[in-house]
Amino acid sequence: MTGISDTIFFMDQLNAMESDLKVKSFLEVWSEVHYHFAKTLLMVFCISHIIIITHPRATFDESYIHLFKALDAMRIDGDIDVSNDWLSNGRPCSPRVLFVFESSPLTDNSIHNVNENRAKPKKQSALKKLEHALEDQIYRILRKERIITNVSGNSLFAVPANQEFVYIFSSKNYITNFVDFYLSEIRNNCIMAKELDTTESKAKNKSNSSDFTNDSGFPFENFNSTNNSHSFTNFLFSHVNLALSKGFDDNVGRYPVPAYFEIATAHIWFEVAFHLSLILQDIKDSKFRSLNQTMKSTLDTDTCIKILPVASGHYQENLPTHYTEEYHQTRLAAALHVFNMNARGPAVQKYAKQLKEDCERLWKNGHQMCEVLSLTGNHCMNPIHRTDKDLPEDKSLPILAHCSQAVNYDFYVTKNSVVGFWKEVSFQYFKQALLNLTQHTFLPVSVPAENDAH
Repeated sequence: MTGISDTIFFMDQLNAMESDLKVKSFLEVWSEVHYHFAKTLLMVFCISHIIIITHPRATFDESYIHLFKALDAMRIDGDIDVSNDWLSNGRPCSPRVLFVFESSPLTDNSIHNVNENRAKPKKQSALKKLEHALEDQIYRILRKERIITNVSGNSLFAVPANQEFVYIFSSKNYITNFVDFYLSEIRNNCIMAKELDTTESKAKNKSNSSDFTNDSGFPFENFNSTNNSHSFTNFLFSHVNLALSKGFDDNVGRYPVPAYFEIATAHIWFEVAFHLSLILQDIKDSKFRSLNQTMKSTLDTDTCIKILPVASGHYQENLPTHYTEEYHQTRLAAALHVFNMNARGPAVQKYAKQLKEDCERLWKNGHQMCEVLSLTGNHCMNPIHRTDKDLPEDKSLPILAHCSQAVNYDFYVTKNSVVGFWKEVSFQYFKQALLNLTQHTFLPVSVPAENDAH
C-alpha cells in the first residue's frame, strides 16, 4: 500500500484530479484523497497482525501522529460471526507496527569497518546504535501523544517492548521495490516447499543452518552475507515466528492484563475483510453514512472547530452595549484574521462563513446603534429605534386572487374603520349636546293682513 506522501503516488493523483481542480480548490480535492486513504488504512489496522511502515530516510515522519489519532477515533466493532474477543475488540489483535527505513545516513566505510572488526562482541555497531536511538525516539513520541498505552487493546497499534521494531537498510542492501521483494520471498518459499519433502527439508535445514533457516522452517535467501546478524529477514521472521507460536502480548505496566490474540482461518479472514471493505464504498446505509461523516470530520475539520470559538471570543472581547455597522465590520475583520491565521484544512471557508453569520446575528440581536445623523453630523448615541420618517407597518392580511379573476383589493382597514366609527359617534354626541344646551326664544313676528298689504 502506497501512502499519500509518496512522490510517485502524489504525481499520479495530481494528474487524475486535474479536472476537479478546475472547479474545486486543491484542499477540497486533496481532502477526498486523504479520506479514501484513511479508510483503506483503517481496514488494514483492523485485519492485520503485523504492519510494516517504510520511509526513504532514517527519520520518523511526525505527520503520522495526526493520522494515527484520527484512525484511533474511527475504529468500530464488527458484527459478523467471529469469536467473542474479536467481536468485542473489532479486530483479531492489536497489530504490531514495525518501522523500516530504506536508507542509512551512515557511510559505507563506517559500516564495513564495524563489520570487519568484530574482536569486541559487546560493542554495538553504528547501525545498531542508530536503530536503537530511533526506537527510543519513536517510542517517546508515541507515548507522549498517547498513540500507544499500557494496554495494547485500547490503542490503535502496539510496538514490542522487548524486541527490535526499527530496521535500517544499509546502502549496500538497499531495496528499491518492496512489492517485488515480498513477492519474490513468497515465491521462493512456495517453490522450496514443493521441491523438498519433510525429511529432506529437515536434513537440509540442519546442514545449511548457517546459510538460511529460521524457527518456523521457512527457508529464505540471506541478503546480507557480510553481516548475518543484521538481516531484514531475521528481523521480520522474529516477529512472524512469535505470532505463529505464542502470539503478541505487548501490554506493559505493574499489573498487565492478558492480551487477546487470534489467528483466524483463511475463510474467516476473507469474510471479515469483505465486511470491512464496505466502509470503502459509498453505501446509503445510515450506519455507514454516519461513520463516513465522522471520519471526514475527524480528518478535515478538527482544527477549524477548535479555532472557531477562539475567533468568536476575539470578536466579543470588550464589546460596547451597542455600536455602528462600521465598528462591527472592523471587529469582524479582526476575528477573521485570527481564524485564518490558525485554522487549517479544506473546511476553512465553511467555518469562516459560519463565523460571519454568528457575528452578524450577535450584532443584530440588540447591539445595533442608531446611525441617523444629527444636525451636527454625529451619530445618534441610542440603540436602534424608529423615527418619524419610518413608514408604519402594514399589518393587514393579504388577500389572494381566486376564481381566475384579477386581484381584489380589500378596502376595509381595521384602523380606519374604528377611527371613523368613533369620529361619527363623537360628532353626533357633540351635536346633540349642543342642541340640548341651546335655549329657544320665540320672538313675535308681525304678520300683515291681506287687505292691508294691498
